[in-house]
Amino acid sequence: MAKQVLNCTVNDEAAEVLVQPWDTLLEALRERMGLTGPKEGCGTGDCGACTIHLDGKPVASCLLLAMQARGRNVRTIEGLGKPGALHPVQDAFVRHGVPQCGFCIPGVVMAAAALLTERRDVLQLDLEDAVPHSEKAAANDRLRVVCHFAQYLCGRLQLIGQADRLSG
Repeated sequence: MAKQVLNCTVNDEAAEVLVQPWDTLLEALRERMGLTGPKEGCGTGDCGACTIHLDGKPVASCLLLAMQARGRNVRTIEGLGKPGALHPVQDAFVRHGVPQCGFCIPGVVMAAAALLTERRDVLQLDLEDAVPHSEKAAANDRLRVVCHFAQYLCGRLQLIGQADRLSG
C-alpha cells in the first residue's frame, strides 16, 4: 500500500512526513520525526510511556494511527518546555530528583502537565487517576509531592484539607 502524507503541527512547527496507513502516531513521531521522548511500553495504552498531547489533551500515541493526527496539534515532551524555560512540571521533577531510569518519566510529565492545564482545582486523587499505575509505582511519594510543587509553580496550589492525603 502507498505511503500517505501526514501534515500536522508538532511542537509548534509545521510537519510533513510520509507514513504507512498502519503506522501509529508513536511510530511516526519516533521513527519518522526523530522524537524519542514518547516510548513504547505496553503497546496497549495502559502504561502511559507514550503519552503526548493531541490538541492539548493527553493521549496514548501507541493507540492512534498517525493519520488521525492530520491537521492537528501534537506536543511531545521535547516541545513541552525549552532549555532555561522548563514547564513547571519538568522544573518540579528536576528540583525534586524524580527522574529515575527516564523511560516512563516523559509520559508522567505529559499526563501531569495536561491535568494542570485542564483543571485549576487539581486534587491528589485526580493526580492518582491521571498518572498510570506502573508510573506511580516508579516514583511513589516523590511524584505526588512534585505534582503539588508544580501546581505551586503554576500558581494553582490548592492543598487546603489535602495534607493528610499527601502523607498517605
